[in-house]
Parts: sequence; C-alpha cells; structure tokens
Amino acid sequence: MGEEAAKVEQLRERLSDVALTDHDHGRSMVDPSAGGGLCRIAALRFLRARDGDLGRAEAMVRQSVAWRAALTRGGPGGGGGGGGGTGTVGFGRCCAEWEAEVRAGESRAAAVCAAHWFTGSLGADHDGQPVQIVKMGCADPAGVVREAGFDAFLLQYCCELDGGLARARDDWWRAAASTTSTSSSAAEAGVAGAAAAAAAAAAAAAAAGAGAAAAGAGAGAGAAGAAGAGAGAEAGAGTDAGATTAGVAGALPERTGFVEIYDMGADDVPSYSSRAFGAAKVFIKLAKLLDLNFPERTKRVLIVRAPMLFPVVWRMVSPFVPAATKQKIAIFGSSGWTEAALGAMAEAALPPWLDERRAGTAAGAAAVPLFIGGCVPTPFVHAPSAAEQPTTTT
Repeated sequence: MGEEAAKVEQLRERLSDVALTDHDHGRSMVDPSAGGGLCRIAALRFLRARDGDLGRAEAMVRQSVAWRAALTRGGPGGGGGGGGGTGTVGFGRCCAEWEAEVRAGESRAAAVCAAHWFTGSLGADHDGQPVQIVKMGCADPAGVVREAGFDAFLLQYCCELDGGLARARDDWWRAAASTTSTSSSAAEAGVAGAAAAAAAAAAAAAAAGAGAAAAGAGAGAGAAGAAGAGAGAEAGAGTDAGATTAGVAGALPERTGFVEIYDMGADDVPSYSSRAFGAAKVFIKLAKLLDLNFPERTKRVLIVRAPMLFPVVWRMVSPFVPAATKQKIAIFGSSGWTEAALGAMAEAALPPWLDERRAGTAAGAAAVPLFIGGCVPTPFVHAPSAAEQPTTTT
C-alpha cells in the first residue's frame, strides 16, 4: 500500500465516529464495502484537496458531512434544497425527491430545470470515470436561477455530480474487488496444488514398494501436508473478505473525477453576451459550494468552440478556479479538440457535433439539439399537474 493509500485509511479511521448513509449524505460519500464508512475515493479527493494534510482533510470532510445532513428542501441548514419547500432533510433524500419531481415536471422550479437544463452524461472515460457535457454556449443559468431559484439550480447540479461519482465508485469497486479476488483464488489454488503434490508423493512411494514403514511415513507426511494445506485454505477463506477490502484499499485510482467538456458554441441561441456574463455570476457562487463539498471533482476539462468573447468571461471566472484545476483545463477555439477528447473517452461516446471529422455532415447537425438549455422566458409559464391543482368545495 502506497503512502497516499495509507493516508486514506488513516483519514477513514479518524472519521470512524461519523455514521454515513446514502439518505443523509449521498451515495458518493459512502464506501460500498461491508464496513461502510467514508468512501475511499471520496476520502482521496478530500485528501488531495488539502494537499495530503490529514487534519485539514478531516475538518473539510466533517464540514461537508454536516452540510449534507442538514440540507433541507426549501429551508435553512445550508440551503440548496430546491424549490418546493417540502421540508425533506438530508442530501440523499433531497436528491431522490428532486429527481422524481423533475421527471414529473410537478413544480414550477422542476419544470424550469426539465425544460432548460444544459448538462448531461456521455458515459465513462478510459479509466471508468464519468464524462459530462456542459452545453454552456446554449445555456441560460441566470434565467434558470431567476425562474427556479438558486437552491433548485444547486440541487440539480449536485444530483448529477453525486450520481456520476457514485457510478464511478461502483465501477472502481467491482474492478478492484474482482482483481483482488482473482489473486486470492490463485493463492488458494497454489495451496491446494501443494496438498495434491504431497499426497501424490506418498502414493508413489507406496506403489514403488519402499516398505511398509516408508510407505506409512510417506502417507503420514502426505496426510500432514494435506491437513496443513487444508488449514491454510480455511484460514484464507476466513480472511477472504478482509483480504479483498485490504486489496481494494491499496488499489486506489491514480486519477479521479469527471472529464468535463464545456461546449461554448451558441448554436443560434440568442443573447450570447448577456447569457455568458449572467452565467459567470451564477457559477462563481456555485463554485464556492461545490469546491467545499465535491473537491477534486474534475480530472480533465476541455473547453471547446470558445468564441472571441470567452477570454473576457474567463478573466471573471478564473480567480475562483483552484490552481490544481487550472492545470487540468485545455481551451480550444474553433478547432483542434477532437484528438484531446478521444484521448480521454471512447469514440462512441463523443457527440457527433463535437467530432470534427464529421463536421458539416447530417449526423453531426442532427445531434446539435441535445442538452440545449435555451433562453428561459420571463415569466416561465408552468401548467401544474392535477396533483397540484387546488381543490375546491361547493
């Protein structure tokens, strides 16, 4: 186990008094092992966000745990509960309730997000980590906040982050546990092979007519060897779960977090400048909360189709981007990003409209409407469902 992996286990031990649950804190925070506790990948991200300092990382996790547990729909305790004021408490519960609400378009805030959201999943990268598309050039984040409220905007974003990180956690755990189990099975096979070899040697000695005493001694040695091998196999079986967990603990991924592709192309959505400056203000506020609760969430950021206006907006936003994150960002203008994208993700996952090799083709043009947010109208008109209609008595 390397130094960083050892620190992850130390951080988990420091936080052993914290009872983490999917409902209160979100799936990406809870380790999938039988013992539970803080997810090892989450611990790794918090640890890296504090430059490996255990004390500072512990304080950061505890602060995030408190924020998540106190999250309330439409109430205090950290904000971010989304429109509706249902009083639901706990990050995981709020996310589950909000996602169902958006799918049904039940509340006005949910309907705004359902109609004008601008991000989505493109699957996984070569390392099994999530790939997210952000159609920023077509988005109207300030309009979403105006019509749905910042709490709804934050919760929608957090739902996507937690879901993506939880899927990556599950994929990593399955792969690491499978590798560890294979190694354990190979070791057990070696023990069984040694036992079989000892028994075969005893049988060969008896067949060769080496004498009753020699044969008896050989058989005894074979039996003793088999018994010892059997005891070793039982001991191995008894510690298999522990060995698997220990193996997984030492198999932490070198790089964690999302690959994010920010598509800055407007695709004929009007009011680009006003939407861009409005988005900058929203994301500056959003970044402060995300950096505290989803640290080190990106492994690679590709900003593509950046227009001439982009440097002005970037100067507004960049002071709020952590230095470590800036090193992961690559900015492209009108071309040149396809090779970088394919270096991070499978070709099948790259949207046709971002594959420069398909520029101008029918396939590329047909896919452009995906994830387009569009301008949010003022006011946004929401037709409530039957469940929301006020009841009247006569």
